[in-house]
Amino acid sequence: MIRSILHLRPAPGRSRDLVRYIREEGIISRAVSLKGCLSAEVASSISVGEDVVVTALWKSIDDYDAWLASPDRLRSGAGMLPLLNEAGDEVSGARLYDIEQADGRTDAVGSARDNISTRDVVGGAGQ
Repeated sequence: MIRSILHLRPAPGRSRDLVRYIREEGIISRAVSLKGCLSAEVASSISVGEDVVVTALWKSIDDYDAWLASPDRLRSGAGMLPLLNEAGDEVSGARLYDIEQADGRTDAVGSARDNISTRDVVGGAGQ
């Protein structure tokens, strides 16, 4: 299994707007409706209120890559850009992690993989 973790930095005072956008666009529900997405969530920091983290659990890297190729994800990610503190034409910075099983196995090869490219536009950093 693979865990994707995407850290987003909302523009000052836009954290709630970003979380609302993710909810209203149905980004998380679209992700979990796809084959291979086991769960996904959005979290915003409590004390500072300036970080938003999008995480998802995927059966495989292939399933995650299918999400990255989704036209809806690309559209939603582009719509999110005005709410972010980051300049540019993409949301980037998702990291992928292999999930270690209780018996010590991993379901994928490798440990952590940085994905900083156009394919990491959030639809769900991503995540």
